[in-house]
Amino acid sequence: MHCKSPDCGFRVPWGTMADPHCMMCGSDLRYSASDFLSLGRGDVVKVPRAGQVEMGTLVEDVIRDRQNAVIEGPVGIGKSFGYLIPALTSGARVVVTTAKKGLQQQLFSKDLPYLIEKTGIKANVTVIKGASNYACRLKVFNVRDKDARDDFKVWLNNSPTGDASDYPSALPPFWPAVTAEDCVGIECKFAKDCAFYKNKKAAASAQIIVANHYITAYDLRFGAGSIFKPYDVLIIDEAHQVDSSFRGAYSSEVKSTTHQRLIRALDTLGMGGEYDHILEQNWKDMFRRLPSV
Repeated sequence: MHCKSPDCGFRVPWGTMADPHCMMCGSDLRYSASDFLSLGRGDVVKVPRAGQVEMGTLVEDVIRDRQNAVIEGPVGIGKSFGYLIPALTSGARVVVTTAKKGLQQQLFSKDLPYLIEKTGIKANVTVIKGASNYACRLKVFNVRDKDARDDFKVWLNNSPTGDASDYPSALPPFWPAVTAEDCVGIECKFAKDCAFYKNKKAAASAQIIVANHYITAYDLRFGAGSIFKPYDVLIIDEAHQVDSSFRGAYSSEVKSTTHQRLIRALDTLGMGGEYDHILEQNWKDMFRRLPSV
């Protein structure tokens, strides 16, 4: 256990103190990562692993002292617990970001619920992904096949997340046309039922946000906290794969088909019609001139 005061630094092994207050300054004591990773508190781990304990203690110190660290460890030492437990014990607002959606989902739906139950530490946790992972209730009406549209609406009305990972089979071919990209936000008539919009609101009050590199890169590009709201700690897992996501966020790409997204956005806002043809024609003219530039 350690003192909650950042200026004190008093530590004592779990189970040796009857009084939950610091002997040095009188502040409350808080559980340490080592209490769970090496001393058996909560039966979180079956067998203590030296590398995991070392990592947990280091991450805990870095969070407390507001420092930076680059940590590399071999497969099998339990790195996710090595940073999730300090994140929970710190009481800080933490963003954990991963490269793969599979790991992101594992942290959110498996590892964090397990640790919260075992440690007894209360924490509000949410997962947030890019808009292309969520279905848009407004765009569903653009699906021309009535049977396919009706089947999709049944799933969307019953899905708690509207997330592609929640879809029971292979995603339909029209998925790219019904994602929450170009979301109009609170102005949309479906905003109160929109999983993407509600997810963004939930992220504003969560203690731990599980994100991916892509959306984290955009949060940092527009100012840390612009998407997640202000947070204290950023933990980047799978950091060796972060470059492509950040390169995409800090650059702009224009394709010959980009205008189609713009047209869909105008149509969604009720501003399409006569502007669609003008935009499409000018866009084609622009790309026709590019080879001679």
